[in-house]
Amino acid sequence: MKLNYLADWILVVEDDDASADVLQDLLACTGYATQRARDGVEAVDTVLAANRPPMLVLLDLGLPRMGGEAVGLLLRRWYGRHIPLVVLSGLAPERAQASACRMGASLVSKPFSLDHLETALASALDRDTAPSIYQ
Repeated sequence: MKLNYLADWILVVEDDDASADVLQDLLACTGYATQRARDGVEAVDTVLAANRPPMLVLLDLGLPRMGGEAVGLLLRRWYGRHIPLVVLSGLAPERAQASACRMGASLVSKPFSLDHLETALASALDRDTAPSIYQ
């Protein structure tokens, strides 16, 4: 199935402005529309306010007001596995992996390379390749 990247959107849930800006810029360069949430409550509100759920959620674990795992589990309850979750975390790898596993999410440890992010996006979207962030 070919996706219309500008019609679909990715939710970036990241409380660090610099990290969120980089992620959104990289995704925009590949044609993905994004919405940003700075905390877990804003992430839930953004999904509820949208006309359709996001095609993917990039989710930091260490968020204010509502943690990333709580957001991920809530999205799983509402949408099942229809929304891929990619956890972005600088937490200890064992703790982050356990949290990602409970959510049925893939994990990208911070700091991450652009290659690793591109591979995670392709895998999460169940595609052979995601549009290159190097174009």
